[in-house]
Amino acid sequence: MFVIFGTRIKSKIIAAKRDSCLGCNKPTEHELEETSKWLTLFLLPVVSYKSEFIVRCKACGLDNNVSETRSRSFQRNAKLLEK
Repeated sequence: MFVIFGTRIKSKIIAAKRDSCLGCNKPTEHELEETSKWLTLFLLPVVSYKSEFIVRCKACGLDNNVSETRSRSFQRNAKLLEK
């Protein structure tokens, strides 16, 4: 019997807001992205084992990893995107 397992990364943009960028020093749109790593069984995601939150500048592409607490703060002060 074959058992096929592996990992998969899923990303989704949760919120966006206009803010000043630390990289390009311009007031630009920033996106909050949640990236989750999943264990898969027979190519189907089964268990999420790690989540990260990234704030990305849409102008220069600067990425900043943020904590879950900081991501909640970003969401409160931003426009939420539909799922």
